Amino acid sequence: MLKKYSQVGSLKNISQAYAQSLSKVTGAMVCVADRDEIIAAAGKNHKKYIGKALSKELENIMDKRKSALYSKKDDTLIPVVKDDKADCEAQAIAVIVHDGDSAGAVILCVYDEKADKSEIAEKLAGAAAEFLADQLG
Repeated sequence: MLKKYSQVGSLKNISQAYAQSLSKVTGAMVCVADRDEIIAAAGKNHKKYIGKALSKELENIMDKRKSALYSKKDDTLIPVVKDDKADCEAQAIAVIVHDGDSAGAVILCVYDEKADKSEIAEKLAGAAAEFLADQLG
């Protein structure tokens, strides 16, 4: 069986380092996804995400190629992977767009309910997505 080539997957090592840096700076759980699965993660409960298939909701966001911000307060959180439920306070999702196509996404999940990090998290996720898109050439 042939496995589909993932451009973002080719950045797995740098994606893991970037996820760890973002998680350390923001205190958020950070995931980097290609079109099929989570290829890198850092922060709270990150091990349960690595290698897992993406949720349909996340795939739909990636198909639209639009970054998004979701919150528990607004009841808009989405599951990141299949057979999971969102248990954070806020999510920032930035799609990695390369040559006009969605190549993956950067997901930040903020757990501190008192922290007003949603705008910062959204900007950091966007910065990460742009950085990774640039690395694709």
